[in-house]
Amino acid sequence: MKKTYVATMPDHVGAFLEASRRIGALGVNITRVSYNKAVDMHTLFIEAEGTPEQLEKADRTLREIGYLQGGEPEQSIVLLEFRLQDVPGGVTDILELIRSFDFNISYMSSQEDGSATQRFKMGLFVRDPHSLDAFLAQAERLCPVRVLDYNHAEKSYDNS
Repeated sequence: MKKTYVATMPDHVGAFLEASRRIGALGVNITRVSYNKAVDMHTLFIEAEGTPEQLEKADRTLREIGYLQGGEPEQSIVLLEFRLQDVPGGVTDILELIRSFDFNISYMSSQEDGSATQRFKMGLFVRDPHSLDAFLAQAERLCPVRVLDYNHAEKSYDNS
């Protein structure tokens, strides 16, 4: 089972090292990490994999060391692939849509491949998961969209 944590990283040297050691000691594998100090110097996204029991212990551990505040947050990350026209400004409409939904980009990757389109991958930090359906419907009107990874409450999205 996978789980994505949206954590508040404590501001001290070795903070992630401490979290990594504690999570690893529980047998939980960190499968992806996203941190960009320029975007938000305290927000860290950690995707971890383990049994439900191990992940529950990881929740408690991360709370104990100050990574998780309060109850279980609704916010999460969704990894999407947009098939955009390979033209100047081809990504602009999608970026404007992302901004209109107040999503934050945690990851981007794209490279032209000689075809007329680009496969533009983005990780979006979604604070309100209920708004994701509306976002996907509007994005699909702009270009083909594929959900690559979303594991909030085991909900599956299929835009094919």
